[in-house]
Amino acid sequence: MTMTNMKLSKKESTKEISPVSVSKPNYPWGLRVTLNRDALKKLKINASEFEKDQEVTLICKARVSRISISTDDYADAESVDLQIEKMKINPDAKEEDELDWDTDNKKAEKILFGKRIM
Repeated sequence: MTMTNMKLSKKESTKEISPVSVSKPNYPWGLRVTLNRDALKKLKINASEFEKDQEVTLICKARVSRISISTDDYADAESVDLQIEKMKINPDAKEEDELDWDTDNKKAEKILFGKRIM
């Protein structure tokens, strides 16, 4: 399974700028997940276990909660809202642990679940 890089191009990031002076975003709005204290507690993990810019493996099950397709005089737009229902985070994952469809089950389990089951 090859993952898609969602980082915005320079042209795309310019479109995302607000009328006030702010830095250009690297990724589209809506792709950030924030885990508050209650969510971290449910996942049995502490914020202190992370470092800024650390890569982690995030596995989740989500349900489509909204589909929107519209056209008006100015633009065509479409979006799909996903409600994350179940989630697992593996802060111990390494870059070389990327999954693809040919990854055997034991290796996939190690990559996805790491040393701890949450």
